Amino acid sequence: MHVAERPVEGHRIYAAAIAVERGESQGERDRSYAGVVVVRMPAGSDVREEVFRDEQLDDGRVWADPEQALQFALEVGEAAIRAQAWLVGQMAERPVPAAAQCAC
Repeated sequence: MHVAERPVEGHRIYAAAIAVERGESQGERDRSYAGVVVVRMPAGSDVREEVFRDEQLDDGRVWADPEQALQFALEVGEAAIRAQAWLVGQMAERPVPAAAQCAC
């Protein structure tokens, strides 16, 4: 297994190229799945929150080169962080409808 970590904008990406068991049809080359876990790590806090996980990226595609699988996993982790930031921004900009406000 090949692994890498990358800190990105208050998160840590854990990426892996996970070896696939060899079958007779695969020959002698190592083949790998790409997997990624993204953990949110706010500055000044000990809180860790997993925000994204996929252990078989690209619908379980098998990569011939584990370094390419690892790079793909890191890129997906970064995309997950960008998508989360965009969603949080959208929620912050959207006003709460009057019907949802409490008249307590």
